[in-house]
Order: sequence, then structure tokens, then C-alpha cells
Amino acid sequence: MARESADRDAVRRALARLSRQQRAIVVLRYVEDLSVERTAQVLGCSPNTVKVQSSRALRSLRTDPDLSLFTNREVVP
Repeated sequence: MARESADRDAVRRALARLSRQQRAIVVLRYVEDLSVERTAQVLGCSPNTVKVQSSRALRSLRTDPDLSLFTNREVVP
């Protein structure tokens, strides 16, 4: 329970460091599972903007210090 809470907090902090647009794109694409086209419609931008901004956001999240704890963990089935 404590680890889950710490994990949620780490993800929230990492997402908070993204721009508003990048955060919205990450949530719509990877949490809500919308297509690139649908995400672009919802946000009123081009599909290319969604692709570019999601790429930048994921790059930032991969290198975020708060999320590094996830890469050093053993996976327990």
C-alpha cells in the first residue's frame, strides 16, 4: 500500500513537470487509449503535433528522476 502511494506520487510529480499540452496528450493517448487522430480532435491540434509532443513527453518521462525507481525494481509475478 505504501509503495503504491509512493508510485502514484512519483508519477504525478513527473507528469506535473510536462507542459500542459504534453500532459494532456500522454493522458489521452496512454491512459484513455485514444488514437492519434482522436487525441488531435479533442485537443484541437494536428495529428503531427500529437506525435511530436507525445515523443517529447515520453523522452522526458524516461529520464525523469522520480521515475527512475521503476527501472531499478525487480518484477514480481
